[in-house]
Amino acid sequence: MRDLPKRETLMIEFKRDQPSPLSRDDILDTVVGFANTRGGTLYLGVEDDGKVSGASDAHQDLVALEAMIADNTMPAVPARASLVCENPAVVAVDVPWMKTTVATRKGRLLKRRIKADGTPETCPLYPAEISTQLSDLGKEDLSLREVVGATTDDFDPRELWLLRDIILGADSSDDSLADLGDEELLLALRLALRRDGGLVPTLAGMLLLGKEESLSRFVRTHACSFQVRQGTSLRDNWTGHHALLSLVLTTLPGRFSPWNHSSEIMDGMRHIEVPDFDPFSFREVIVNAFCHRDYSLMGGVRIEIDEAGYSVSSAGGFIPGISEKNLLTAEPVGRNPALADTFKRIGLAERTGRGIDRIFLGQLRYGRRLPDYSESTDRMVRVFISRGAPDEGFVRLTIAASDEGHSLSLQETLVLWELWSHQPYGTRGITTDELAHSVDMSRTRLEETLDVLEAHHLVNGEIGTLHRRYRVSEAYLARLGISVQRPSRAGVSRESQEHRILEFASRLGAVSTRDVADYLGVSHSQAYYLLRSLMEKGLIRQEGKARSTIYILR
Repeated sequence: MRDLPKRETLMIEFKRDQPSPLSRDDILDTVVGFANTRGGTLYLGVEDDGKVSGASDAHQDLVALEAMIADNTMPAVPARASLVCENPAVVAVDVPWMKTTVATRKGRLLKRRIKADGTPETCPLYPAEISTQLSDLGKEDLSLREVVGATTDDFDPRELWLLRDIILGADSSDDSLADLGDEELLLALRLALRRDGGLVPTLAGMLLLGKEESLSRFVRTHACSFQVRQGTSLRDNWTGHHALLSLVLTTLPGRFSPWNHSSEIMDGMRHIEVPDFDPFSFREVIVNAFCHRDYSLMGGVRIEIDEAGYSVSSAGGFIPGISEKNLLTAEPVGRNPALADTFKRIGLAERTGRGIDRIFLGQLRYGRRLPDYSESTDRMVRVFISRGAPDEGFVRLTIAASDEGHSLSLQETLVLWELWSHQPYGTRGITTDELAHSVDMSRTRLEETLDVLEAHHLVNGEIGTLHRRYRVSEAYLARLGISVQRPSRAGVSRESQEHRILEFASRLGAVSTRDVADYLGVSHSQAYYLLRSLMEKGLIRQEGKARSTIYILR
């Protein structure tokens, strides 16, 4: 028997099945929606809020339920039904990701999506969206489509020269491309296909090399707009249909640069220049926008700058299975693989496909807010990059690590920032459990990252009775001129201390006297008496004896 999930997601749907059995059409619609997205599980007999109300007798014949689904879907969906629990019964229908477009026998095409409020739904999949659907499933690469009516005369020779300059100048470009002739280069990068003895441009080729008038004619969905606002004044307002190479390498960086100011941080006798925005991160943001947008939709790419920061919006939502919550951990997938591959091979994008790491690291290395994707919808991805002031101490800390010969990875920087920002100078430290609630990585990866940081003496780890606690290395803090002192508890009421203990125990599940002493910055005996007080009030309970004693919320 499996555990019931607590809430609905893109891949989990709850359906009431009592007192009247759920209709066949409702079941089939949900099954087809799952099959056309990334698969999922339909739970019959569960309310929207997760409460179990029971599956009807009509749907507890599991073989008949599976047969009904297979007989009424095209192509047949091999769903598997199982009884999750009894009294009341819950039936789980596991639906595979079919990786082809599926419909009901009545001709209904559906998909799953996340609505603006974060809840999932099954909704129509319109014919115009099928190309996007196939692209999202990895069945079709829209950027490899031939551009009907276009010829290689629609390529701009200046863009081809620029392409060669990029290949020769980029350290990470594919060396095998440098000596190819024009025709061989276009074929190697799949910017053109051989047809009837000649070459026909692909969508990727037109986007990268096309003349502006040809792009306006043949790729009407391609556009880019750039706006700068200061207060109520519009300081820059530009729209163009330029080829992507010029846009990414010269046009957009040139328009962006005047609004990317710098400040100085002193590190001893060194002057460290800190830009408002990391320029490499900006380039990766716009490359991502152009590579992953849906070119079957109008809307283009829109860049907006104001006093708070800049945002980049692109047509087409996240690919199913990708969301703002798993950007750093999900496997990299692309909507236009040929286009993205060209950017990687010529050295204008991260070769590993982890450009998102560079975007996050561009903010994190200066102690600024992480990129915000919360305004994205099922039709548009929007990222906001904050212009906030840099954290001078953290910048100097990361530079000190670099001076010692250790270049921090994204995961290491994330963990180090979490330790710095939550407990920057105190002696209490943060437990692994507390860190796991804050950073987007697996427990194993987190522990390995902490081990690396500790090996390079960037963090100190101490073993408590229950939990290992970490803090920024006192040696590094001393190099930055920051003294470490135990926080004073003067003036803090007993009630406030007890409240903090309850919150602490709620986060960790169980605490020891030493854990509480370290957390509050009090003596062992003070921590003991605070815990005894909470026990007398019936708010916590004790388990174990002597050094094995732990305290758990009641």
